[in-house]
Amino acid sequence: MEKLNSKTERIRCICDFLDRGGGTLVEMQSAVNQGLTNKGFDEIAVRSLRYSLRQLQDGDFEHSRSHLPELERKSIFKVQYIQKTYSWHPESLRPEFGDLEEEERSTLPFLIGILKRYESLPAVSRILSQLTDHYGLDEEQLAGASAVFHSAPILKLQGFGRNSELNVVQMAIKLLGHIRREEAVEFNYRSVSKIESAISGLQMHTVMPLQIRLYDNLYYLSAVPLGEQHLLTFRLDQIHQLRVDIATDANDRLISFDRKKMEKLIGLRSHFNHVLGVWNHPPEDQVYDIHIEFFDWAASYAKRLQFHPTQKLVHTHLKNNSLIFSFKLKLRSEEYPNQPAEERSPELSFFLGRFRRYARVIGIHSV
Repeated sequence: MEKLNSKTERIRCICDFLDRGGGTLVEMQSAVNQGLTNKGFDEIAVRSLRYSLRQLQDGDFEHSRSHLPELERKSIFKVQYIQKTYSWHPESLRPEFGDLEEEERSTLPFLIGILKRYESLPAVSRILSQLTDHYGLDEEQLAGASAVFHSAPILKLQGFGRNSELNVVQMAIKLLGHIRREEAVEFNYRSVSKIESAISGLQMHTVMPLQIRLYDNLYYLSAVPLGEQHLLTFRLDQIHQLRVDIATDANDRLISFDRKKMEKLIGLRSHFNHVLGVWNHPPEDQVYDIHIEFFDWAASYAKRLQFHPTQKLVHTHLKNNSLIFSFKLKLRSEEYPNQPAEERSPELSFFLGRFRRYARVIGIHSV
């Protein structure tokens, strides 16, 4: 059960009484005290009851609309007094206290287990502490969190060691700040196609950051080069020394941009609709209906996972023990007649590679 608060519980008991039709002040006091006793609280006198009733009408307690200004809160919960009887006003809303159902509470250890991977981040650490305290989780429930293990490749960067992923996440958070403030940024970047570590392999980029994407356990920045109108994708761990600076002009003034205007100009909202991951296809690349057949264990795996929003099961082949799915994805133009689809999309090739001979493209049709 959530950690109980006497003030909130008094108001909760009043609301329960009003929900049942209400009654006189004496009847309200009796019902409220019974509810408080059942929850281990002391009974209250009429004076305290009147005060709690006023707090209810002022919205002065923890509820789903607590964030509203004081004047707005005072007009939400209305209690009427007619012929010595208290009841809800017909135009009154009912408070939502934010309780969790038992089934929802059972998911808390799972949530905590997932968040623990990022508990070195101050905000995550604070959330974990508040979750434990607010919902009154006991040792047995917290032990359940240790049974949840997030298995994924561990990011390793030279010079950052165990803190590699933490530092990348912190840089992602910093970039989100630049995106929100509409600030252009600059950084030195090493292409993902190169493994050399020499400084000569770096290239300076000045971009307008638009979006952070998490794909296959790696973080990416979608951005538009300053002065241009096309989208580029940068893998955050490839940014030199994980350093990103605010871009300035020749007069050392911060360079800003209109994020919404730029997103609309390049069509960011639909840019990745027909992309399997984070690849940037040029406008001339066409969308194809690609049929992929999965066999045996790969079929069972694909049956339970939605790899892409356009994925649809089109045929079950019991004799072959296989499933055929369709995907609507962009492909590069053919370099030669009947070039395989996987050669026209690096991410499709990567996707199929994990299944080896248990997945194959069996058809391509232009949409």
